[in-house]
Amino acid sequence: MKTTILVADDDEAVSVIVACALKPDGYEIVRVPTGAEALSAAALRAPDLVILDVRMPGLTGWEVLASLRESAATRAVPVMMLTGCGGAENIVDGIGRGADDYVTKPFAMDELRARVSGLLRRRGAAVE
Repeated sequence: MKTTILVADDDEAVSVIVACALKPDGYEIVRVPTGAEALSAAALRAPDLVILDVRMPGLTGWEVLASLRESAATRAVPVMMLTGCGGAENIVDGIGRGADDYVTKPFAMDELRARVSGLLRRRGAAVE
């Protein structure tokens, strides 16, 4: 089974860019525009990695992260926050809330790919 990455971002352009950056590495990318849809998708099949925007309509990325961490099925899934909320204070807050990584927009594609690869490697998920 392919390594699955769930990308939750209400900005269609960002989610397409993330998908285009990661697909060449062989990942299956599931894109959703809201936090509620991210939780539904994760409940159907726990992804190998979740990439979350902080600011989304309805449930925020922080609320989605908290729900993922509360569920036994998704508690160990690595979560990367991908957001326009930069600065050391926001990054420290994000890691403190349980994010495994925190990347600010705009981002470099090569850096995103390297961070995704590192998170998956630490989890033991391999691309098939």
